[in-house]
Amino acid sequence: MDALYVSAPFYFDDDFQVCYGEHYNIVFPLLVPLYKQEAELVEKKGWNAFEQFLLDNEVGNLSDMNRKPFVW
Repeated sequence: MDALYVSAPFYFDDDFQVCYGEHYNIVFPLLVPLYKQEAELVEKKGWNAFEQFLLDNEVGNLSDMNRKPFVW
């Protein structure tokens, strides 16, 4: 993996996206390791296309370092 995609936690249930505290709220960002060719596609097609691909294809374990590259 050559890159890291950081996003709002759209992939998680609403209850897990934000921890509301008394003084501060904490947002848990989504971190997705990417292969070089995936990072290039995100740069070329945009983050909206990448996130839509993940949702449309119900991609499972986004942090799997042994997965095959995504192609969309």
